[in-house]
Amino acid sequence: MIHPSGGWGYHLKAFCFAPFLWRNHRKNIAQVVSRFVRNNQLQGKVLVMVGASAGHELTCVDFSVFKKIIVFEPDGVAKILFRLRYGRWWPYVEWHRTAVVTGNESVFLGGDAVLWCNVLGQDSVSGKGFPLSAIGADPRPQCSFHDAVSGAESRGVMVEGRWASSATGAGFTRILLKDRRDGRREAISHWSGERNVTLVDHDTLNVFPDVTDARFWAWRLTPWSTHWVEAVTRPQE
Repeated sequence: MIHPSGGWGYHLKAFCFAPFLWRNHRKNIAQVVSRFVRNNQLQGKVLVMVGASAGHELTCVDFSVFKKIIVFEPDGVAKILFRLRYGRWWPYVEWHRTAVVTGNESVFLGGDAVLWCNVLGQDSVSGKGFPLSAIGADPRPQCSFHDAVSGAESRGVMVEGRWASSATGAGFTRILLKDRRDGRREAISHWSGERNVTLVDHDTLNVFPDVTDARFWAWRLTPWSTHWVEAVTRPQE
């Protein structure tokens, strides 16, 4: 509940900053999911969502296209908030507090496709969470949006350097289609010379390593932190 990437801290950031700073981020996620649905003919199908939390980042997604939504999310408070936010869809939601993980397999019960909601860029990638080998072997269509690189002002004040000012501009908040390695290098280059910025590489190239291209955009999480988000789909478009 107090994990830095989720729980109470994440809910508080969403309530404080989402109405002002997350608008483009939410629209970009909706665009990625819409393409994923259309390209894999998922209208009327069952979608599995992993790590959806309270759905703070999913407000622009059209859930009406799905027959049913199966959510795997361990945060009990998130379930309450999700139901309050998406009440009209709740009769079509099946909620699980944990995913089913057995040995080297990660089995998410039911569903025709899987949407990873900004979870694979967190500590799951380090091997503490979902086995990536099992995820890669899953034959269902999968889509993941996650942090690729993030930067925060080390003293906790608003960053006014080149990266922060550029990341809030239209050229970065819109979706950019790039080779995954090039997209990562471009993000890191924007932090070069920013001595007060703490840089985190979320090591997401091993998420669907057979997928070479991704969509990137900047997400201003808070006034003092910016995340470079990567969205990948499998099979690749």
